Amino acid sequence: MFSQWQESIILPIISLILSIIGPAEISEETKKRIFETSFNTFVTSLRSAGFRATYDEIKIVSASDSIEAKNIVIGYPSSKINYQECLPDGYGNDGQLFPETSNYFNDCFINVKIEAFSIKNIGIIKQSKENLIIELSGIAFDLNGLTKVLDGDLAGLNVVASVIADDQKLKGDLSIESGYSFNQDKTAIGFNLKFDKLADLKIKANVSNPKYFNNQYTYSGMDDITFNFNDFEFSYKDLGLRKLLEFLSLSMTGQKISSDLTSFIQTSNEGDAKKLTVINKFLDGSSKITCSRKTSIYFSSQMYSELITEDPMTLLNFFCEDLKNY
Repeated sequence: MFSQWQESIILPIISLILSIIGPAEISEETKKRIFETSFNTFVTSLRSAGFRATYDEIKIVSASDSIEAKNIVIGYPSSKINYQECLPDGYGNDGQLFPETSNYFNDCFINVKIEAFSIKNIGIIKQSKENLIIELSGIAFDLNGLTKVLDGDLAGLNVVASVIADDQKLKGDLSIESGYSFNQDKTAIGFNLKFDKLADLKIKANVSNPKYFNNQYTYSGMDDITFNFNDFEFSYKDLGLRKLLEFLSLSMTGQKISSDLTSFIQTSNEGDAKKLTVINKFLDGSSKITCSRKTSIYFSSQMYSELITEDPMTLLNFFCEDLKNY
């Protein structure tokens, strides 16, 4: 299933995004047609892979310099995963031989609904200097079909689903940001994922001057990747995911999530000790943790490979010049 997904879905998504990042000389209507053609190719690929996929409309929103597809519904038959025939709830009751389509889709498909899929800063009127932003807003992942597939293997999943999701629906939003400055050879990336009653995760990073050196050009004979790591921001706010992970951890391993998990880590200086204290407070229950780097540093895979393997604090210090919890 997953190889089919990759072959049928990934390439159309890339094509869809690249197709509309064109010069401002391309008319608004032409950009809409390009987007619509690419998006329909994506939908067709989903359908050919066994999914059902529908949407309402595609429109350009000049005020936000964006183009969007509205009310997307994607579903995959649960019978294709557990290889069991699925009958909707209530089937056969009161002589119902023909189940309603909505009942069948709700009970026998793993469904995802997205209020809007939009791509912003596409240069509708003039070439945009802002980072490209891809947003999926109003995501609603229906856990009903999933619980039917996994309930036999994961005891208590229905209880967990009822706690973290309203009406068996896990709701949230996703945005991905990317931009490249040619004259500075800088790449900016951003990621924001929020699921109600679970977690709010934000990541931003900026790197420049990336280089790859084949082993024939290096003294050690090893391949090397280098770049300037200019800045980094990370924040995580727990909205209920910890309770879910702790439930799963206790159910499967008997291990509680706590600072005991880091007891093997040794610190050699006061700065590392303070950061480890922050990590431990988060593991013991603090709801938010932030990490940031403002000082640009040079990275070489050869330079750090042994240090990262031997000392986990090296990896933490690479990303987190400053580490706090709340």
